[in-house]
Amino acid sequence: RKSTQPTYTRTSQSAILVGMYRFPQYLTLFTGACVFLLIYTFTEDSRLTDYRRPPAAGHRVQSDQWKTESDQEFVSRILKIQEERKSLLKQSCSKLYPDALNPSSPNFKWPKALINSKYGVSMCLVPKVGTKTWKSVFENLSNLRVIYSDLGKDNFNFFFVREPLERVLSAYISKFYYNHKGYWYSIARNILKVENPDFINNLSAVGAKPKPSDVSLSQFIHYYTTVRSTLDRHYAHFENLCKVCSIDYDFIGHYETLADDSRYIMEFATNMSEGATFPEIWPSTANDRLKNAYSEVPLSDLHNLVRLYSNDYEMFNYSFRNILPIITGRDYSNFSLSG
Repeated sequence: RKSTQPTYTRTSQSAILVGMYRFPQYLTLFTGACVFLLIYTFTEDSRLTDYRRPPAAGHRVQSDQWKTESDQEFVSRILKIQEERKSLLKQSCSKLYPDALNPSSPNFKWPKALINSKYGVSMCLVPKVGTKTWKSVFENLSNLRVIYSDLGKDNFNFFFVREPLERVLSAYISKFYYNHKGYWYSIARNILKVENPDFINNLSAVGAKPKPSDVSLSQFIHYYTTVRSTLDRHYAHFENLCKVCSIDYDFIGHYETLADDSRYIMEFATNMSEGATFPEIWPSTANDRLKNAYSEVPLSDLHNLVRLYSNDYEMFNYSFRNILPIITGRDYSNFSLSG
């Protein structure tokens, strides 16, 4: 009668013994990988500090002064501000971009813009300055898809700017936390390969890939102020986006005065208010958000970021001496952008 017990060779017995010996090691590796993936997958929301969450308030508004003044007083005030903005821009351009191409040059490329030929208006596209809101206005004007084209030479042409540190923060939150398209995955990987290679290696070991939200604001800023020489259009300089030193724009808008500027454009400079209304504008707590966000950024990197946007600060009368003390609590009266 044959035995029903399995027969083991010396080789198979050795393999079993080795497996039993190494089982705790395999179990430890497996457990570690599972824990890493669980932390990586489920803690993203907990890592979203307040500044990364969508703000409760909407666009910023400087004041409600226009509600207490006549139309004539309002227009007079806006035109005076425009005169000051254009004068400063002209002076700054002659100093900072003396070789800016003339639009008549054969090598000149007109910037992309939102166009509405019916109302004869064009807005140069600058990301993170209320452009999506303006896009909705342009859509309502024509009940069609917005037309993107070269800036209309004979239109009422305008563009908007924003305090540089606010704009960079807004772009970071939007693209690295709430707009995870393929392009931003590759950008995140490039940044983390430089800023946190161990993290990349740990992910690769368990077959995972980095997400844009794995990039911290501090890593993002250090990378773009020390490694990469070109800026994505979402945080590129205003001159590069709108050729502001080459084109004589009819209106220079500031995100910080969006309520006044949008009203003037739609009601007085054009007839856009006949076909659309600008969404209601609410105050925001931008200063608190900036302080919260940039507090994690090393001081040297923060200073390098300001220097990176030094031309934008000068051209549009933004003051880093006002914004930096809010973030750091330091005195910047003697701070120099030159180093």
